[in-house]
Amino acid sequence: MTRESSDRSTIPMRGRAHVELRDTVATAPTAAIAPSVLLEPFRALELPEARYHVVERLGIGGMGEVSATFDAKIGREIALKTMLTKAPEEMPLAQRRFLREARVQALLEHPAIVPVYDIGLGPDGMPFFTMKRVRGETLFTMLEDVRQGQRATLRRLSRHRLLAAFMTVCMAIDYAHERGVVHRDLKPENIMLGPHGEVYVLDWGLARVTELHPRGPAPDAALGDSGTNPGDMIGTPGFMPPEQVLGQHDQVDRRSDVYALGAILYEILTFKPLHEGADVMAILESTLNPTRVTPAGSMEVPPELLAIVDRATRFHKEQRHATARAISEAIESYLDGDRDQESRAKLAAGRIAGAQRELALALEGPPEQRERARIAALRQAGGALALSPKDPAATALVLEVLSHPPPNTPNDVKRELASIEVGHSRVAMRDNALRIFSWFVIVPFAVVLGIRSDWYAAIMVGVLSFCAILALFMWKRQLVSTLPRFILYCGTSVMFAGMSGLFGPFMLVPALAAINAVTFSLQSPKHERAAIVAIGVLPFLVPMFLELLGVVPASFDFADEAIVIRSRLVNFPPQLTFLFLSLVSSFGIATPVFLTGRLRDQLRSVEAKLALQKWQFAQLSQARPPAG
Repeated sequence: MTRESSDRSTIPMRGRAHVELRDTVATAPTAAIAPSVLLEPFRALELPEARYHVVERLGIGGMGEVSATFDAKIGREIALKTMLTKAPEEMPLAQRRFLREARVQALLEHPAIVPVYDIGLGPDGMPFFTMKRVRGETLFTMLEDVRQGQRATLRRLSRHRLLAAFMTVCMAIDYAHERGVVHRDLKPENIMLGPHGEVYVLDWGLARVTELHPRGPAPDAALGDSGTNPGDMIGTPGFMPPEQVLGQHDQVDRRSDVYALGAILYEILTFKPLHEGADVMAILESTLNPTRVTPAGSMEVPPELLAIVDRATRFHKEQRHATARAISEAIESYLDGDRDQESRAKLAAGRIAGAQRELALALEGPPEQRERARIAALRQAGGALALSPKDPAATALVLEVLSHPPPNTPNDVKRELASIEVGHSRVAMRDNALRIFSWFVIVPFAVVLGIRSDWYAAIMVGVLSFCAILALFMWKRQLVSTLPRFILYCGTSVMFAGMSGLFGPFMLVPALAAINAVTFSLQSPKHERAAIVAIGVLPFLVPMFLELLGVVPASFDFADEAIVIRSRLVNFPPQLTFLFLSLVSSFGIATPVFLTGRLRDQLRSVEAKLALQKWQFAQLSQARPPAG
């Protein structure tokens, strides 16, 4: 079946109204040109009536009737388009437009543009032209069949075939543009697909010749213009760009056809029109909306192709593709990548199947095989995601594997955790050395206060020195094992127990012993916690019981609702004692603040790393469309 152009001001097209609104056509002065003058250059082509034999009528429109015709001279079937009779006042303009379409189409020699064979006058004096008889279906008919769910069309109409045909259309339009011709009425109804891969761009009746080209038709001024005036809106709603809707004919150029090509591409991808509306005005309002965003379509529509549509159909033509060829090249780049993606998808499917088998074994297989199976599942799933980052099955599989952590910590993780723990322990040894050495500040204060028991003071200084030397040794030698750490902990506990000789077991000692216990607890594994607690209470309990049993003199007494403290180690000069207690109390407050602050910093650092890893994985597993 041949699809031919028609004057859509009177004849609506199937499924989509063609609009030709005019403000001045009825009254615009038009110079009358007689048919004999108009067709003078073609008189030599007139042949006897017996040459053409009409077989059947293929279609009729506002400008002409198209018939399947047998050419007796050549011996083949052709398509014959004959101009319809018009009212006398309409004949001059109708003849010019009819002849203009024939000339434009005849001068565009491209495989996707139906060639014109002959132009002449019929027996009734009406102009006609003959052209190649093309067979097939219009793109609109095919898309409409898909929209109606016809399975036969769905089976033979692949996206790749449609895109390949569309690229041919783009190159045909680019050819016309290079010769100064703008189609102005591109739409699926004007694209025909043949049964053997043929592609044709039909209906050049509204074409506009914008510039002189050595190998193209003459400009409209020389050829005979299309009868349009400023403000006329000529084209098909939904495919016309804004400048064409507004009747700005001086602004219509190749980028106007680019807009129509973008609208056609969107319909190929989604089987829906780019501009939808209950009536023509709603469609035109959508076209003239400068903030309109290209609908995303379904999940199956590749974002790369939607990006091409979005750029081609920008409101401002300066932002569109510069040429129709650019659209074809962008689709070709996608198809090249798509073929590679198809190969990757097949490889990813194999990885996904393998990962699913390994995951099942990791969850339900023999215990001795689960760790190996889990490692294999993670590697297979990661490989699938690397091959096909957009594959939802690959993403879902990776998430499924990660959502089932192993019941036992893998050996590699244990080694990593052990390495991290060693690093923390080395930092802790440094902190221990600095903290213990800071207690030497007490010694001169004790001397100033006045030593009451030299042997007691000597023991205290000796224990403090032992702890300081051991802490320094552990820091420098990086000793992080349990035994030296517990020896140091016991030594510091003895030191704090001895400080009960200053103010008794109830003052300062519990707080200092608690800080000491918390410090070593943070440096030790969970199974050592009970021992740390047991040792941590001894600096307070042992001196208290020794005093209660009378082994050592009592350091406190209760009298007249007051507690009397007797120091066995130093005297209590009021001012110096006040300063000493202030210093020790401040130290006791500052130490846990710095300790917990450092722990908080470490925790935040770990949380930041986890958040960053989560973000990176999200970027890995999600695909974003490129900028248009």
